[in-house]
Amino acid sequence: MPELTDNQIADLRALQNNCAELGAEIVVIGAIAYQVHFPAESRQTGDIDFAVALDLDEFAELERRLVADGWVRFAHREHRWRSVQGTILDLIPAGPKLREAKQVTWPASQFTMSLVGFDHVFASAQPTQLAPALTLKVISSTTLTGVLCQFPPRGLGLHRCGIVCCDSKRFRFTPSDHQHATCSL
Repeated sequence: MPELTDNQIADLRALQNNCAELGAEIVVIGAIAYQVHFPAESRQTGDIDFAVALDLDEFAELERRLVADGWVRFAHREHRWRSVQGTILDLIPAGPKLREAKQVTWPASQFTMSLVGFDHVFASAQPTQLAPALTLKVISSTTLTGVLCQFPPRGLGLHRCGIVCCDSKRFRFTPSDHQHATCSL
C-alpha cells in the first residue's frame, strides 16, 4: 500500500466529501494506483491523480469549492491543485459527455487530454482502503495498463504497450479512437 501522510489523508477525505456532495464518483489513477497494484515495484510520485466523473460545467463547482477551502490551482497546469496542507493533486474531469467525446479540452489553455478508455476506468474501479477510515475507488490493474499506454510515465519504457491497450476488446476501441490515443499498433 502507498504510504500517505496524515495531511494527504485529510486532503483526500476533503476531496472525497466535496465530490460526494456533488454526486461525483472519483477514481485514483496514476502512480498511487500503481503502488496499490504493484507494491514491490519502486514508483515514486509527488502527486495523487484522480479521474472525476464530472463534465466541465459541473467540474467548475468542484473548483469553486476547492478554492473556498483554500486550495490553489497551479498557474500553467489546469488539472493540478495544491491543498492548504501542501498535498498536490491532479484532477481530471471525466464526466459522461467528456468520456463520450473521448477527451477533455481545458478552457483556459485549450490543452486537450485523451479520455479514451475512461468508461472502463469507472466501470472496473474497486474500493480500496488506503488508510484507516479512507476507502477510495482505485483503477483496476488491467485498466491501469491501458491508461499507462495513453499517458506513459517518464522512464517506464511502456511504448510497446500499444498492442495491449489499443488492440484490447476490453476497452472497445474503434478506429476513430486512435486519433485520441497516443499509442497505436
